[in-house]
Amino acid sequence: MIYANVPYLSHCYLYNDCMNKVAYHFNKKKIPAKSKGKFLYYYPCDIEDNANAYLYGMPFCVIEVTEKEWEALFELDRFEYNNWNKYYRHNEPFPRDEELLSETERLRYSDRNDPFVTHSLEKIDRKRALATLTKKERQIYRLSIDEQFRQTEIAEMLGITQGVVSVTFNRARRKMDEYDYRNAKTQEEVVWKYWEMFMRDSELPNFLDVEIEFLIRQMLGDIIPLMNWFYSVGELCRYIMKYYLFDEDKLDKDVAEYLSTSTQEEKEHFENCYGDKPLIVQGVYVRLCREIKRREQNKLHDSNKALSSIYTAVEKLATPAKCSVQDYITQRMYPHFAHRRNERIKAFYKHYTGKKLQL
Repeated sequence: MIYANVPYLSHCYLYNDCMNKVAYHFNKKKIPAKSKGKFLYYYPCDIEDNANAYLYGMPFCVIEVTEKEWEALFELDRFEYNNWNKYYRHNEPFPRDEELLSETERLRYSDRNDPFVTHSLEKIDRKRALATLTKKERQIYRLSIDEQFRQTEIAEMLGITQGVVSVTFNRARRKMDEYDYRNAKTQEEVVWKYWEMFMRDSELPNFLDVEIEFLIRQMLGDIIPLMNWFYSVGELCRYIMKYYLFDEDKLDKDVAEYLSTSTQEEKEHFENCYGDKPLIVQGVYVRLCREIKRREQNKLHDSNKALSSIYTAVEKLATPAKCSVQDYITQRMYPHFAHRRNERIKAFYKHYTGKKLQL
C-alpha cells in the first residue's frame, strides 16, 4: 500500500489551501524518479511530517511510485481536482487587479471550468519554452501569437521584409513545438501534439509525416476495412502514429503473437499482403488488428461513419463550388494534395541523400 508511505491520502490536499494545486501540476508532469521505471509523486504535508521537498515555500513529501501506481493515484486526483475546481470557480470572486489582465486572460478567467491558478502554472512552462528562442524569434512570435498582428504589420513595425518575418516565425514555432512534444509525459499526449502540428502545417518534424505516409501506403488494401472500425480518419491516423512511434523493440513479439492466435485465413492474408513488408509495417498492421479484436470483444461494431464524415465534409465544400463531390475530389482536392505531398517527399529524399528526386 503506497498510501502508508505518506502522511495524507493523495486526494486530501485538493481541499487544502490554493497553492496545494502545485502538487497536482507537478504530478501531472509524470516526472521520472532516480529508480528505473518509477516516477515522483508529490504530497503536501507539514514540516514535522519529514518534508523532503519545498515548492513555492510549501513543504511536500515526495515518494517514488511505479507507473501503475502513478496512473491510479493521478486518476483519483484528477477526479477530485476537477470536482474541487468546479466548486471553487463558481464561488471565487473576480481578482481585484482585473484591469491588469489582458482580454484573453479575462476570458479564460471567466471560464468556470478552468481554474485561473492553473493558468499561472502553465505560464511557467510557456516561459521556459520561450526561453529557447532567440530575441528576434521571441519578439516576432509574441507579436504574431499574443498580439495577433499580421506578418505584413510586423514587418512594417520592425523594418524588415515580410519574408524574414515568415521564416523567423516558422522557425520559432518549430522550436516551441519541439519543446512542447519533448516535454509531453504520455504516449497519447505526444501523439496529440504531433497530430495538432500536422493538422496545422500538413507536415511533422524530421519528416515523420513522410514516413507514416509510406507506412499507410503499404497497408492501402486494408485501409478501408480498418477505417470502418474507427469513428474518424483522424482517430485511425493517430492510432497508426502511436503504434509507429512507440515500443519498436516489441514488434517481433507482437507479430509472432498475432500469427500464433490468428485464423488460417488471417495468416494467409498476412503472408500474401505483408510477408515481404518491413517489420514496422507488419507490426503496425497486427497492432491495429489487435485493437479491432479488442473492440469486437467490447461489443462494438464496424461502420462507415469515418467515410461518411469525409463525404459530408467534402460535400459542404463542393456545394458552393457548384460541382459534384466526385469532381471536387478529382479536380480540386487530389491535385492540390498530390502536389504538396510530392514536394514533401522530394524534400525528404534530398535531405537524406543530397540528391533531387524526380516525380
